[in-house]
Amino acid sequence: MRRFRPALWPLATSVLLLAACGGGDGGPATPTVGPPAAIVAVSGDGQTAGAGAQVASPIVVKITDSKGLAVNGATVTFTITSGAGSVSNAATTTDANGLAQTTWTLGTTAGSATVDARVTTTVVPAPGAVTFHATIRSGAAASLTKVGGDLQTGGSGSALATQPSVKLADNFANPVSGGTVAWIVTSGGGSVSSPTSTSDASGIARITWTLGAALGPNTLSATSGSLPAVVFTATAGAGAAATITLAPNAFNLTAGNTQQVTPTVKDAGGNTITGRTITWTSSSDAIATVDANGLVKGISNGQATITAAIEGKTATAVATVTGGTTAPNAPTIASIAPATLVPSAVVTITGTNFSPTLTGNVVKFDGITVPVTAATASQLTLTLPARAAFPCSATHAATVSVTVGTLAVSSTQSLTVATQRTLAVGQSLAIENGIDITCNEFPRTGGTYFLTVSNFNPDTANLSRFTFRGLVPGTQTSSTPAAQTITFSGQAANDRPTLPPALLERSRAHSALVEQNRQIMERLRFSRNSGGLNPLSAAAQVLPKLGDTLSLLIPNTSALCNGPTATTNPARSVKGRVVFLGSKGIVLEDITAPLAGTMDSFYVKLGTEFDNKQFAILTANFGNPLAYDASTNNDGHEYMLFSKAVNDEGAGNILGFVSSGDMFDKAVCQGSNLAEIFYGYVPTDNSGVYDGWPGPNRLWSPPEWYDYIRSVVIHESKHITANAEHISRNTGPEESWLEEGTAIIAEELYARTIYNFAQKANVTYAQSIRCDVRPTNAGCVGSREYAMFDVFSFLYDYEENVETLSPLQSPNQTGTVYGSAWSFLRWAADTYGGANESGFFKALVQEGTLHGISNIEARTGQVFKNLLSDWSTALAVDDYPGFTPARAELKLPSWNMPNVFAGQFGDYGPDNGNFFPTPSPLATHVQTFGTFSVNVTQLRGGTFSTFQVSGAQTQTQAYELRPNGTATTLPTTLRLQIVRVE
Repeated sequence: MRRFRPALWPLATSVLLLAACGGGDGGPATPTVGPPAAIVAVSGDGQTAGAGAQVASPIVVKITDSKGLAVNGATVTFTITSGAGSVSNAATTTDANGLAQTTWTLGTTAGSATVDARVTTTVVPAPGAVTFHATIRSGAAASLTKVGGDLQTGGSGSALATQPSVKLADNFANPVSGGTVAWIVTSGGGSVSSPTSTSDASGIARITWTLGAALGPNTLSATSGSLPAVVFTATAGAGAAATITLAPNAFNLTAGNTQQVTPTVKDAGGNTITGRTITWTSSSDAIATVDANGLVKGISNGQATITAAIEGKTATAVATVTGGTTAPNAPTIASIAPATLVPSAVVTITGTNFSPTLTGNVVKFDGITVPVTAATASQLTLTLPARAAFPCSATHAATVSVTVGTLAVSSTQSLTVATQRTLAVGQSLAIENGIDITCNEFPRTGGTYFLTVSNFNPDTANLSRFTFRGLVPGTQTSSTPAAQTITFSGQAANDRPTLPPALLERSRAHSALVEQNRQIMERLRFSRNSGGLNPLSAAAQVLPKLGDTLSLLIPNTSALCNGPTATTNPARSVKGRVVFLGSKGIVLEDITAPLAGTMDSFYVKLGTEFDNKQFAILTANFGNPLAYDASTNNDGHEYMLFSKAVNDEGAGNILGFVSSGDMFDKAVCQGSNLAEIFYGYVPTDNSGVYDGWPGPNRLWSPPEWYDYIRSVVIHESKHITANAEHISRNTGPEESWLEEGTAIIAEELYARTIYNFAQKANVTYAQSIRCDVRPTNAGCVGSREYAMFDVFSFLYDYEENVETLSPLQSPNQTGTVYGSAWSFLRWAADTYGGANESGFFKALVQEGTLHGISNIEARTGQVFKNLLSDWSTALAVDDYPGFTPARAELKLPSWNMPNVFAGQFGDYGPDNGNFFPTPSPLATHVQTFGTFSVNVTQLRGGTFSTFQVSGAQTQTQAYELRPNGTATTLPTTLRLQIVRVE
């Protein structure tokens, strides 16, 4: 195998190139080159570029004769075969190396494109054609247009039937996927299911729009970047009937007299509905009749149930008639057994005047007709239907009616439908799927309960819906419960100031790099050693010396594998001076850096920290950053190059990055340095001033830079470690969310050495991240470092938007993954890693065949639905005052989350920027014991909803999960966990 000189090489080193010349003086004869016999693609295949754009690298072919010798002067034609577009040279000739090339401009329609290259020759057989492939992606969004959902009319306080939708397209009308559309309610007081949505493969972004409670016009604005806003209009009218009540709902009536029963009907927004038809019925016209207006007339002694029904909602009133005679032959009920009815129970009704014929008796329990299985004049036997036939309800006095012909009688008997549960303080209960998740009842205990509903569907595009209801004895049931204004303990993101824009933009810029690195790894994983050192020979390379200047490339973060000659997004050529040469790390400074030559002491401290501390953390917990070194530059070192070119990347929002392309040689990645290398930003201001959260294109002083850069180094070195381990094992890259989560774990492990605490120490704010922003605070020991404050900031944002975000999402979809994925992994290691967290993380990184959730499941021995449910509940109840969970899985042992969040609130709350407006960010639906109903219209795959129920409990309490919207069944990927904390 040929050896290429590694790109990392001292410029001061002289290299003598020797060439053997053919012919003359007895030298070897110059071989005769034959006609073209073969054509092969050299480079340029498999590229991606925007519609109408030129691909980054030319497409290159090589022509050889039958002996494999390069053919000079052969004519090669390049022909567009699909996808339209053009080439700069439709016909060209090969050079002395047998190479011919052309530049390729893609067509304007997104999709795939191909170019054929063939040799124009009279030789038979002629070499066949080679085909180059490219992917035409949509360009930047240039238009935002309305698709559907405008000019609707709906019920106030209810979601519109059609989701408002818009389309993002580029200049060529290609749909733009992955674009962010912001939705803002501009009038009417309604709400949207999420402040933003992402365009799909068709460029369409949708949102669920719930109208305001008041009647009248509502407007909604959709925006994307700087594109003109699109405005939707809807009209809120009285919606469908949501509730009906009767007054009076129980009364005494003398036979022959009348009683007016007055209905009140309201929609989901609480607006009173009039002018709609109500159907009135009596359970026994022989006892009392009711007309179309709700006027009840007493007929004979007894009790009759008056029912009013409208649009699927019902309400009842009980009329007790006295002062008359009992209707002759009317049935009577003396007793009902058993004393408490339950679904599927065999029931015996004893009385008089029943029909001995089975079908001559109509028996109803709370309006549900139950067939009679045995009948005599004095006794009826029947079997209640299974649980699914009954609406969920708390234990209550059910109305039991028997009708024989036109005569009826009713009574009441205790009915228990819900599954009975009892939890002591500290205990928890997890339920999934099946009938048990839908209806559960707890005794009158008081105290406080937390309930989490997790969606364990691993597809983060899945948006499940459900309704959570609280029921007590006497609660009226209905097929479509009334919506309720959602009350959160925290603030929703669209109601609060965002975190510093620089923090959010840094996360987005870095996330795009993470995904690009993953794609490069996936694409090039089978290109190992195509031109680098052969690990079988593994000759050691000469290390540079202090003061040497190395010629290096800094990849362009928009296209990591582009070389320096690429026409768009080229790599930058820089010269780096060796400032530190350690046992494992080499630090270089770009000789054109703003403070070049004045930073050596800081670089030496950084390199020493890497050698003495960070490298050991990486190898102990994740793997060897140099696992693939024998196939790169084989010198046993990781390089750290610091240049202002990094400051200028990503609109000034990138502090450091790595390229997985550096693990491959230039034949497949032209921007490669063929080394383990990290690229970092540099300070630009020697004033020594600290300037708060970092913003784009800001000035950095050396001390401030040093405080930030150390966490960046170990984070990016964790990526190098994972790249090296995966490529050396040929296992393919890890999913982005998990790769980022473990990189934050690396930051945390390093932060422990600064904060001076151990695993499972339940660390507080004052002991840890307060020292990032208040280093002079009492208790802050060791050297100053900005370590974990940003991580908890991302976790804070995730908890505020917990139903719409997920730790499983790609980081470029939401920066909160940097907090949520880390928290999930930290909890998993603390719970299932035992005392060997290093082995847990190392196995996670070095796993050979499993990725993402499957990898986590293998490490913990638990299925994902259990892991998600327990972690979700732990986030809700961690360090709740006076609470100790019976199950260790409901703890977050390493961090005291309430204390940390309260600390951030205290330092950066309303009195200082209002970045953390509440001390408890978790968006929790807070309810009191009793009757309530909450519609959750969007629960993303891999995340959860939280409910807190407490207060003065006077009756038993039932909880119901039921379908929401047009669905008739609950999603099968929901899991309910209930824990009693007081």
